[in-house]
Amino acid sequence: MYGADDPRQPVLEYLSETELDEIHWASLEILERTGLNVHHPDALRLLYEAGAYVEGAGPRVRIPAGLVKEALNRAPERVVIANRKAERVMPLEGSKCFFGTGSDLVNTIDIDTGKVRSSVLQDVANAARVCDALPNYDFVMSYALASDVPAHQQEAAQFAAMLRNTVKPQILTTFTDMQALEDIWEIGKLVSGGEQEFQRNPFFIIYGQFTSPLQHGVEGLQRLLFCAQHRIPLIYVPTIMSGMSGPIDMPGSLALGNAETLAGLTIHQLANCGAPFIYGGCICSFDMRCATIAYGAPEWHVTGAMMSQLSRRYDLPIFSTGGCTDAKCVDEQACIEAAMSMLLAALGGGNIIHDVAYLEIGLCGALDFIVINDEIIALTRQMLRNYTIDARSLALDVVDRVGPGGQFVGEDDTVERYREAAWYPSLFDRSARHEWEAKGSKRLGEMAKARARELLRTHEPEPLDEALATEIDKVLGRTANRWQWKLIFPHQSDPGGTAPSPRDIWNGMLAYNGFLFVFGGATLKYGAAGHHGDLTTLGTLNDLWQYDPSDGVWAQLEADDGSTGFEPSAERPCGRVLPAWAAVGDKFYLFGGLSVLAAGWKTCILNDLWAYDLATGQWELLEPDDGRVLESPTYVDAERPTALSAAGVAVIGSELYMMTGWGGTPGVVLSSQLWSYDTEAAKWEHLGGGEDTDRWPTPRYCSALTAWEGKLYLWGGRDTQSVWNSTNSCDGSKFYNDLWEYNPATSLWQCVQEDGSGGPLPRYGMGQARIGNHWYIFGGFGSQQGDGPQLNDLWRYDLQAGMWACLQPHDGAKDYTIAATHPGVRRVPAMTALGDSVYLFGGIDLASGPNDDGPTVGFNDLWCGRPGG
Repeated sequence: MYGADDPRQPVLEYLSETELDEIHWASLEILERTGLNVHHPDALRLLYEAGAYVEGAGPRVRIPAGLVKEALNRAPERVVIANRKAERVMPLEGSKCFFGTGSDLVNTIDIDTGKVRSSVLQDVANAARVCDALPNYDFVMSYALASDVPAHQQEAAQFAAMLRNTVKPQILTTFTDMQALEDIWEIGKLVSGGEQEFQRNPFFIIYGQFTSPLQHGVEGLQRLLFCAQHRIPLIYVPTIMSGMSGPIDMPGSLALGNAETLAGLTIHQLANCGAPFIYGGCICSFDMRCATIAYGAPEWHVTGAMMSQLSRRYDLPIFSTGGCTDAKCVDEQACIEAAMSMLLAALGGGNIIHDVAYLEIGLCGALDFIVINDEIIALTRQMLRNYTIDARSLALDVVDRVGPGGQFVGEDDTVERYREAAWYPSLFDRSARHEWEAKGSKRLGEMAKARARELLRTHEPEPLDEALATEIDKVLGRTANRWQWKLIFPHQSDPGGTAPSPRDIWNGMLAYNGFLFVFGGATLKYGAAGHHGDLTTLGTLNDLWQYDPSDGVWAQLEADDGSTGFEPSAERPCGRVLPAWAAVGDKFYLFGGLSVLAAGWKTCILNDLWAYDLATGQWELLEPDDGRVLESPTYVDAERPTALSAAGVAVIGSELYMMTGWGGTPGVVLSSQLWSYDTEAAKWEHLGGGEDTDRWPTPRYCSALTAWEGKLYLWGGRDTQSVWNSTNSCDGSKFYNDLWEYNPATSLWQCVQEDGSGGPLPRYGMGQARIGNHWYIFGGFGSQQGDGPQLNDLWRYDLQAGMWACLQPHDGAKDYTIAATHPGVRRVPAMTALGDSVYLFGGIDLASGPNDDGPTVGFNDLWCGRPGG
């Protein structure tokens, strides 16, 4: 059942015409005298060119009343919404009421366990399926936030889940970035058969919002302008808490919210005259005792009815709220508040009544509450019914025929029309007590849960066309593989002690407790252009830095002291590059690395082991360097590793694992050994050295190593040092892109992906970081590939699915300035994961300059990357 059947539906009016004028004029005064901040250049330009008063370059703007009047004249008085079959089922006009759920609830009361848990994508699908089956829901919103889907994919994934489970119209939220709206729009055009067909029969509405008081932000205005451009129906409303973001008295908050919405309408209509716009707002009280917005508060729903009156004054469709509660579970309070708010919103004439079946101040949902509210909607619609007074309904002839003491039950008119003349509940119980007891004395909540389970089990929504479903899946696939880089600290050749200096920094950055920590590395500069291997200067560092992402500030914890090589009396590690560095518990463990004693590659490789206590900020020497070096890939001397650098390092529980690397001087001997260090027992264990080359990774260095679900994964690397030949490519070396898995329980390596069989191109010295089951590989150095031997591509390996995806192809970019949009080519950067982001720092470019014509230089730019637009 869509909307109100009777155009003479009774409407509750709180305000007189004079009072409506007072609210309207007060809103115009706010816009003309106080103005508002508009934080979008295109919106400011539209207002300025139309005659608004913009202070300087903005953002403050004052909007004259004439512009508002023009916008009201331009906006359509009715907006018709279709379902996904292009059937025009929701004419938003007059006082017709349409009911639907709300969106993005973070928690769900599980229909089977009764326990509160985080919402997942399946909850979106379940809610849409139940609403599709229930007759009184006219539209759907997501009703859940898919916490099991990455944030940048949630909007499109939720949209697709609803499309697959209902044909009913939708209201969609976009809360991450513009790319999410563009993804939704792409899917919407697929479903409709093109942009023009969507505009003829739009089947979804975009919900937009701004910040009160009087702040129209960049993100909200981007969505507004996009919707205006493409004529996508838009809801653009304030949420004002009286006494907090609005005046304490409701009339003042109502005037403020109305002003803000009219400002949005003005910008919208200046952007595209006649684009569909839906008026409304959430003007609510703020409970000063509980410090919460009160969904069940009468003030919210009374002001909603007042805004409905204003919408009729403006001839605009209205977005309203009802059927919601502050109750934490489906109890008596929930049902009372839902019913009262629903009835008030409907009597007020709200066209779109959303947030039906919201629990806990809009934080929680429950399928059984959706079922109960379907019954409340039906009851509300019956109360809105306006009886037709005519000869048939007055039934004078029937009364005369039955006469005094007669019965009407047998009359033809009664038999024919009894079903339509009265409302019969489908869930509420009207039976006699003995009948109710015979059926199990079930309470309303029990019956609602049983109905919800039955609908999930039996209802089959009309499926999507297979070809359409395939195209939607392609869009979702592109969304999943999208990546966004942000430069948070640009390269500075001389930061003057405010940040780490440029450096070669592989394995040099860790994340802990919300901070990034950078240790050591090497400062370097090669000779003239075109002589990449002519080393003139290289110095290793032992400074320690901390970066706080919350404020973007570097803090130096320890300065570089210039020390090289191991000294038994030292209180901290000497300068070095390519160490094994990992966090275990509240300590950082540092093993080995390469220390440069003098210019010209006069170096030593170390096997000292240190621990840095994050609580005390002190280093502790656990094992001194003893001068032992690796004599062959499988050589083992004593019960601890020999000298090693450029080894992969990973952590499982309290165990630190170290695999491959450089192991000897003079010359280079590469290791294929795997060692573990038990940080609790303070003991090394040799786990193998590659004697069986068919079942063990070959010797190599600067490989990527990570741990996931109790196993180790090794990828890539390089097997020898080499020189550049006359064709500017590498001789005498092997670059790998094979993938291996190690199971500590069986002490066996298994080759998951043969060398040369796909995925990223072979390389070494790449950045790597893991977030959950996603392992990210960035850049590095390979044989001659693309525009040069250094790369800046980004790949993701799904450890669970066993699949590679290229998130950013190699493009040879060498822009390290503040204007860069993604990291340039480099080898041996530092990379680590923090939260849902990866951070990339430093590294070196062997041939800087746009044409590979510069010397080798190091960098100290810091990037944050995350899945997203």
